Amino acid sequence: MALKTIFVLGSLILMSCAQEPSWLGKYIIQTLTVQDSERILTTSLDLELGSLISDVGNTGEVKEVINFQGIPRNDLVAKIFYSRDVGPNLVYAEVKALKQIGEFHAAGYHDESIVILMEKKPGEMIADTVQWKQAAYSKRSYFLREAKQKYCEKVAKIATTKKVYHVDDNDGNFLVQFDNTTETICSVEVIDWGVALFVNEPVPNEKEVYQYCIH
Repeated sequence: MALKTIFVLGSLILMSCAQEPSWLGKYIIQTLTVQDSERILTTSLDLELGSLISDVGNTGEVKEVINFQGIPRNDLVAKIFYSRDVGPNLVYAEVKALKQIGEFHAAGYHDESIVILMEKKPGEMIADTVQWKQAAYSKRSYFLREAKQKYCEKVAKIATTKKVYHVDDNDGNFLVQFDNTTETICSVEVIDWGVALFVNEPVPNEKEVYQYCIH
């Protein structure tokens, strides 16, 4: 049975379910130290932002990065936390997770908002794809099942190699790519690491993590 996470007025309530596997560790937000926050609070980012990528969710926006520290960039995105309802520990937890999986670039303040710079991933949210917009309800259900399978494959690989387990599988937390104009999803990329857990030793195999994720 999968873990549950609930947001109430910007606070994260962690709910554990019975029969959790032994390899599933603590939520990253539960492991934060002073060192995880102090650098973010004292860093000002020299940053030029571009077009809006997404404003889905309750945190703020994701935008393209045009220039960082005087250098043109097309390989980064900026996650901007506008909402004061979002607790800062959620930001620090996402930074810690991104560092663990090797996708973190920088974090700090820009125009009075906390910003995380991270690796840019290929793909779109499934609801933004042409295939989704043109699909009937039954086909959309098929797309979601296919995407969930590939999402869990990716989650399992990251969990067993980087020792971080991504919890929230809603369709705003992964990007998909279709095989050209076909209705076949060829890849899924996991995004939004604010809610994640460490993986305990001994590290499980990918099949075990996949089975836990898919159910």
